[in-house]
Amino acid sequence: MFLIDTDILSTFAKIERLDLLCELFGDEKVGVTENVIMEICRAVESGLDIHRKVLDLIDEGRIGIISTKREDHVLMRKLPDFMGAGERDAFAICLNNGFVLVTDDRKVIRLAKKRNVEVISLHMILRALWILEVCRRDEIREIIDSIHIKDRKVLNIESILDDST
Repeated sequence: MFLIDTDILSTFAKIERLDLLCELFGDEKVGVTENVIMEICRAVESGLDIHRKVLDLIDEGRIGIISTKREDHVLMRKLPDFMGAGERDAFAICLNNGFVLVTDDRKVIRLAKKRNVEVISLHMILRALWILEVCRRDEIREIIDSIHIKDRKVLNIESILDDST
């Protein structure tokens, strides 16, 4: 199971390519937590209507909802303050169940590595889309440009499209 954090969903919603996440991970293997849903709902309520497409994918069952359990709540209270609610419950669920956390928050990624939680970053997603031939090289360049313009993230194109590995 891949648990996707708000930041990744938001990035792909802004560039109107949520379909790539479902194609890469497979519909039945993608989930979000209830707090991630709440964060997406708040974005929609604040006027970021493009995020409504995330909610549509949840309604259609293409993205599953993963609920926290008692042991997740115990762990969530022990996690660092820099984590938001969606990151906390996703991290706890991944740690307790062996799921993969999909996030682009650098602090969360560092903590995940320390705690042996498997993590996939935006960089890794884009590289996988190219290597697995979901997207062509020129499409990945366009996606990176769109992410830079619409989400103000700077990505290293050369390392994503590096042929040497």
